[in-house]
Amino acid sequence: MVDFAGQLQPSDPATALRMLWDRQAITDILTRYCHAIDRKDFDLLATCFHPDSITAHGPVHGPSTEFIALARQMTATLRFTIHQISNVTMELDGDTARSETYVMAYHGLPASVEGEYYFELTGEERIAVIGGRYVDRFERRHGSWRIAHRTGIHDYLEYWMPDHGRFYESAEYAARARGERDPGYALTRGWR
Repeated sequence: MVDFAGQLQPSDPATALRMLWDRQAITDILTRYCHAIDRKDFDLLATCFHPDSITAHGPVHGPSTEFIALARQMTATLRFTIHQISNVTMELDGDTARSETYVMAYHGLPASVEGEYYFELTGEERIAVIGGRYVDRFERRHGSWRIAHRTGIHDYLEYWMPDHGRFYESAEYAARARGERDPGYALTRGWR
């Protein structure tokens, strides 16, 4: 029997359970990535990748540590980011897995910034909306799944004007949006 992804369905319950466990563990890494980058938790972001992993995403084509450094630099000037994933297609093969994950990423752009910048700046605050995919190779090493190679594909880019509700810049948001005061932080303690 074949499942929805075209993979053979295991004939014994233990193997089927292991397959489901592996799929969920990998999906959790994808979710952790989004949480970490949006919360600007770069130590947590690093736990999504094996130390020798490679990333081909945007201007980075090299060690994933270079992508993490770029993300740290970029998000320092962004008003906010929101990464939402969906449509995870996955193929498991022992201690290796390949996946394609759809992503919608929202980036609150400043009006201007010193030096070169990844997004087009116009002198007005805008929101850059990227629709794309993460094509990943995961490897299980020492019992833990992590990304070994990531290719980021941008299928769509659009710029929106914000409504200037400015909630994300309020004192309440600033006090609770990052670090241990973030209401969601306690849920991520097991990732650290």
